[in-house]
Amino acid sequence: MKPFLDAGLLAILLLKAPGRRKAWELVQRFEAPYYLTHLHVLLIEHMFLHAKGEKERQAALIAEADWTRHWDEGVFQLELVDALAVSNLALDLNRRSSLHSAKPLHYLLVASAAASQSTHFLAFDPRTRYLAKLTGLKVLPQAL
Repeated sequence: MKPFLDAGLLAILLLKAPGRRKAWELVQRFEAPYYLTHLHVLLIEHMFLHAKGEKERQAALIAEADWTRHWDEGVFQLELVDALAVSNLALDLNRRSSLHSAKPLHYLLVASAAASQSTHFLAFDPRTRYLAKLTGLKVLPQAL
């Protein structure tokens, strides 16, 4: 069993945001390391760099320290996914989806999960959950 963490769920974990306990319960059903893609790294590091306001910047600094520590400890590992496969899967999902509120990023995240041969997609976002179901991934939590 191989989980794929939605970027929003990953951000909740790192920022210790509401929903963190539920997110950790989901993640801990699986053994580390948790594989992340370059897309995860881009999104999370972008979040750190563009935090606005003093409170958000402080939370981002703490989250960034945890982020670095998790990489150093091997909790997270980088997985290289085939960019052409991700692109083709994202285009296919876009064409098959009836969800008009999904954004290109949502398609790319789910396509990355499918291309990495993940078995489970961990997410709280209804848009990525819907798309993950279209690819045949098992979505956790089962219900929001």
